[in-house]
Amino acid sequence: MLTPAKFFLVSLRPDKLLLVSILLSGLLVGACLAENDTEVAPVDLPPVDLIPAEVLPAKVSPTKIAIATATDLRQDALVARQMSAPIMLYFSDPACGYCRKLEKEIFLPMLRSGDYQDRVLLRKIPWLSRGLLKDFDGSEIELRAIAGRYNVQVTPTMIFVDEDGAEIAKRILGYNGPDFFWFYLDRAIDESRSALLKRMEKL
Repeated sequence: MLTPAKFFLVSLRPDKLLLVSILLSGLLVGACLAENDTEVAPVDLPPVDLIPAEVLPAKVSPTKIAIATATDLRQDALVARQMSAPIMLYFSDPACGYCRKLEKEIFLPMLRSGDYQDRVLLRKIPWLSRGLLKDFDGSEIELRAIAGRYNVQVTPTMIFVDEDGAEIAKRILGYNGPDFFWFYLDRAIDESRSALLKRMEKL
Protein backbone atom coordinates (compact mmCIF):
# COMPACT_ATOMS: atom_id res chain seq x y z
CA MET A 1 0.00 0.00 0.00
CA LEU A 2 1.34 3.42 -0.95
CA THR A 3 1.68 5.87 1.91
CA PRO A 4 1.09 9.57 1.10
CA ALA A 5 4.85 10.16 1.15
CA LYS A 6 5.57 7.26 -1.25
CA PHE A 7 2.73 8.33 -3.53
CA PHE A 8 4.19 11.84 -3.63
CA LEU A 9 7.62 10.54 -4.63
CA VAL A 10 6.28 8.07 -7.21
CA SER A 11 4.15 10.75 -8.84
CA LEU A 12 7.08 13.11 -9.33
CA ARG A 13 8.74 13.53 -12.71
CA PRO A 14 12.35 12.23 -12.80
CA ASP A 15 13.83 15.71 -12.92
CA LYS A 16 11.74 16.86 -9.94
CA LEU A 17 12.61 13.66 -8.06
CA LEU A 18 16.29 14.49 -8.47
CA LEU A 19 15.83 17.84 -6.80
CA VAL A 20 13.81 16.33 -3.94
CA SER A 21 16.51 13.69 -3.40
CA ILE A 22 19.19 16.37 -3.18
CA LEU A 23 17.18 18.35 -0.65
CA LEU A 24 16.44 15.25 1.47
CA SER A 25 20.13 14.34 1.50
CA GLY A 26 20.97 17.71 2.96
CA LEU A 27 18.25 17.37 5.60
CA LEU A 28 19.50 13.92 6.65
CA VAL A 29 23.03 15.20 7.08
CA GLY A 30 21.79 18.04 9.26
CA ALA A 31 19.70 15.63 11.35
CA CYS A 32 22.67 13.34 11.98
CA LEU A 33 24.82 16.25 13.12
CA ALA A 34 22.12 17.53 15.47
CA GLU A 35 21.34 14.09 17.00
CA ASN A 36 24.78 12.55 17.37
CA ASP A 37 26.88 15.70 17.64
CA THR A 38 29.52 13.93 15.57
CA GLU A 39 31.33 14.82 12.41
CA VAL A 40 29.75 13.45 9.29
CA ALA A 41 31.56 13.12 6.01
CA PRO A 42 30.23 15.61 3.45
CA VAL A 43 27.77 14.21 0.95
CA ASP A 44 28.87 14.45 -2.66
CA LEU A 45 26.17 16.33 -4.52
CA PRO A 46 26.02 16.69 -8.28
CA PRO A 47 27.35 19.95 -9.69
CA VAL A 48 24.65 22.52 -10.34
CA ASP A 49 25.37 22.44 -14.04
CA LEU A 50 24.39 18.75 -14.11
CA ILE A 51 20.96 19.40 -12.64
CA PRO A 52 18.28 19.90 -15.34
CA ALA A 53 17.67 23.60 -15.88
CA GLU A 54 13.91 23.27 -15.40
CA VAL A 55 14.50 21.94 -11.87
CA LEU A 56 16.38 25.02 -10.73
CA PRO A 57 14.34 28.05 -9.59
CA ALA A 58 13.97 30.67 -12.28
CA LYS A 59 15.77 33.98 -11.79
CA VAL A 60 13.22 36.72 -11.36
CA SER A 61 14.10 40.09 -12.84
CA PRO A 62 11.09 42.35 -12.25
CA THR A 63 10.70 45.38 -14.47
CA LYS A 64 11.34 48.54 -12.52
CA ILE A 65 8.41 50.92 -12.50
CA ALA A 66 9.18 54.63 -12.22
CA ILE A 67 7.27 57.90 -12.49
CA ALA A 68 8.50 59.79 -15.54
CA THR A 69 9.86 63.27 -14.86
CA ALA A 70 8.75 65.88 -17.37
CA THR A 71 11.46 66.71 -19.92
CA ASP A 72 9.50 67.60 -23.06
CA LEU A 73 5.95 68.83 -22.57
CA ARG A 74 5.55 69.44 -26.28
CA GLN A 75 6.18 65.77 -27.02
CA ASP A 76 3.97 64.77 -24.10
CA ALA A 77 1.19 66.90 -25.60
CA LEU A 78 1.43 65.02 -28.89
CA VAL A 79 1.22 61.68 -27.07
CA ALA A 80 -1.73 62.85 -24.95
CA ARG A 81 -3.52 64.08 -28.06
CA GLN A 82 -3.17 60.68 -29.71
CA MET A 83 -4.53 59.07 -26.55
CA SER A 84 -7.35 61.62 -26.22
CA ALA A 85 -6.21 61.87 -22.61
CA PRO A 86 -5.24 64.67 -20.23
CA ILE A 87 -1.76 65.26 -18.85
CA MET A 88 -1.45 65.09 -15.08
CA LEU A 89 1.36 67.35 -13.87
CA TYR A 90 2.46 66.05 -10.48
CA PHE A 91 4.43 68.71 -8.58
CA SER A 92 6.67 67.18 -5.93
CA ASP A 93 9.67 67.84 -3.73
CA PRO A 94 12.44 65.39 -2.75
CA ALA A 95 12.01 66.40 0.92
CA CYS A 96 8.23 65.94 0.83
CA GLY A 97 7.23 62.90 2.89
CA TYR A 98 3.66 63.06 1.63
CA CYS A 99 4.98 62.93 -1.95
CA ARG A 100 6.90 59.73 -1.23
CA LYS A 101 3.83 58.23 0.41
CA LEU A 102 1.64 59.26 -2.52
CA GLU A 103 4.02 57.66 -5.01
CA LYS A 104 4.26 54.43 -3.01
CA GLU A 105 0.54 54.04 -2.28
CA ILE A 106 -1.03 55.51 -5.42
CA PHE A 107 1.13 56.33 -8.42
CA LEU A 108 3.39 53.25 -8.52
CA PRO A 109 0.46 50.80 -8.07
CA MET A 110 -1.43 52.82 -10.69
CA LEU A 111 1.42 52.40 -13.19
CA ARG A 112 1.88 48.70 -12.38
CA SER A 113 -1.79 47.91 -12.90
CA GLY A 114 -1.92 49.42 -16.38
CA ASP A 115 -5.52 50.49 -15.71
CA TYR A 116 -4.71 54.15 -16.30
CA GLN A 117 -2.28 53.94 -19.20
CA ASP A 118 -4.94 55.00 -21.72
CA ARG A 119 -6.73 57.43 -19.43
CA VAL A 120 -4.06 59.89 -18.30
CA LEU A 121 -0.41 60.78 -18.96
CA LEU A 122 1.46 61.25 -15.68
CA ARG A 123 4.49 63.57 -15.52
CA LYS A 124 6.44 64.50 -12.41
CA ILE A 125 7.79 68.03 -11.92
CA PRO A 126 10.18 68.83 -9.02
CA TRP A 127 8.70 72.23 -8.21
CA LEU A 128 11.91 73.96 -7.03
CA SER A 129 14.28 72.47 -9.60
CA ARG A 130 16.36 74.71 -11.86
CA GLY A 131 16.52 71.90 -14.41
CA LEU A 132 15.34 72.67 -17.93
CA LEU A 133 12.57 71.11 -19.97
CA LYS A 134 10.81 71.88 -23.21
CA ASP A 135 7.59 73.79 -22.70
CA PHE A 136 4.35 73.19 -24.59
CA ASP A 137 5.46 75.66 -27.25
CA GLY A 138 8.87 73.99 -27.63
CA SER A 139 10.87 76.67 -25.78
CA GLU A 140 13.19 75.80 -22.90
CA ILE A 141 12.04 76.68 -19.41
CA GLU A 142 13.03 75.82 -15.84
CA LEU A 143 10.94 73.25 -13.99
CA ARG A 144 10.33 75.70 -11.17
CA ALA A 145 8.96 78.21 -13.68
CA ILE A 146 6.25 75.69 -14.61
CA ALA A 147 5.30 75.53 -10.92
CA GLY A 148 5.19 79.32 -10.83
CA ARG A 149 2.96 79.48 -13.90
CA TYR A 150 0.35 77.28 -12.25
CA ASN A 151 0.80 79.04 -8.89
CA VAL A 152 1.75 75.83 -7.07
CA GLN A 153 2.00 76.56 -3.34
CA VAL A 154 2.26 73.11 -1.76
CA THR A 155 3.45 69.62 -2.60
CA PRO A 156 2.09 67.31 -3.68
CA THR A 157 -0.14 69.12 -6.17
CA MET A 158 -1.76 67.41 -9.16
CA ILE A 159 -2.88 69.57 -12.09
CA PHE A 160 -4.75 68.26 -15.13
CA VAL A 161 -4.05 70.03 -18.43
CA ASP A 162 -4.77 69.67 -22.12
CA GLU A 163 -2.25 69.62 -24.99
CA ASP A 164 -1.85 73.40 -24.76
CA GLY A 165 -1.18 73.35 -21.03
CA ALA A 166 -4.58 74.77 -20.08
CA GLU A 167 -6.01 73.51 -16.81
CA ILE A 168 -9.20 71.52 -17.50
CA ALA A 169 -10.21 69.99 -14.15
CA LYS A 170 -10.17 70.73 -10.46
CA ARG A 171 -6.65 70.27 -9.14
CA ILE A 172 -5.83 67.95 -6.24
CA LEU A 173 -3.88 69.43 -3.33
CA GLY A 174 -1.99 67.35 -0.77
CA TYR A 175 -2.30 63.71 0.23
CA ASN A 176 -3.68 62.20 3.43
CA GLY A 177 -3.94 58.54 2.43
CA PRO A 178 -5.48 56.25 -0.18
CA ASP A 179 -8.97 55.97 1.35
CA PHE A 180 -10.59 58.80 -0.63
CA PHE A 181 -7.77 59.73 -2.96
CA TRP A 182 -8.72 57.20 -5.62
CA PHE A 183 -12.17 58.78 -5.79
CA TYR A 184 -10.77 62.30 -6.25
CA LEU A 185 -8.23 61.05 -8.79
CA ASP A 186 -10.81 59.22 -10.90
CA ARG A 187 -13.16 62.18 -10.72
CA ALA A 188 -10.48 64.61 -11.91
CA ILE A 189 -9.46 62.29 -14.75
CA ASP A 190 -13.07 61.80 -15.84
CA GLU A 191 -13.69 65.54 -15.67
CA SER A 192 -10.59 66.17 -17.78
CA ARG A 193 -11.48 63.59 -20.39
CA SER A 194 -15.01 64.94 -20.59
CA ALA A 195 -13.66 68.44 -21.24
CA LEU A 196 -11.41 67.10 -24.00
CA LEU A 197 -14.26 65.21 -25.66
CA LYS A 198 -16.53 68.27 -25.61
CA ARG A 199 -13.82 70.33 -27.25
CA MET A 200 -13.29 67.67 -29.93
CA GLU A 201 -17.02 67.62 -30.68
CA LYS A 202 -16.94 71.36 -31.40
CA LEU A 203 -14.18 70.96 -34.00
